[in-house]
Amino acid sequence: MKTFVAWMAWGLALALCAGCSKPAEPALDDSGAAPAEDAGALQPPEPVADAGAQVAPAGPLPQGEEKDGQRVGRWTFFHANGKKSAEGEYQAGQKHGPWTYYYDNGQKTAEGTFERGEKSGRWVEWDEAGQQVSDKNFVDGLEALPPR
Repeated sequence: MKTFVAWMAWGLALALCAGCSKPAEPALDDSGAAPAEDAGALQPPEPVADAGAQVAPAGPLPQGEEKDGQRVGRWTFFHANGKKSAEGEYQAGQKHGPWTYYYDNGQKTAEGTFERGEKSGRWVEWDEAGQQVSDKNFVDGLEALPPR
């Protein structure tokens, strides 16, 4: 009986710790559909550990390099069907430089630049048929209004 109880305790510990392992790779809320929170503007992938993040569907793991626990250099993310969902550069764990996002059919959904984790400069978005749907300018992560 003691052995049975010990095995049950071991199983319970494993079950409770199932979520203790390294968090899943980021959910790409821009994985082919424009996120609702910014009326069509794409948001960068965020780690699952962040509040409100969702687990990405099973598919190829993201490819990139980490240094001292932070993403650095070029990273590529994938949809569950194996096609690319996003690619761009990280610097000291923050998106920095040009980024491109893709629908799961392979068509570009958005393209723009990040500076120290914030959208910067021109961001262009397309629908799944390849038609441009927006062309916006960002300063410090906020959409800049056109001059009057």
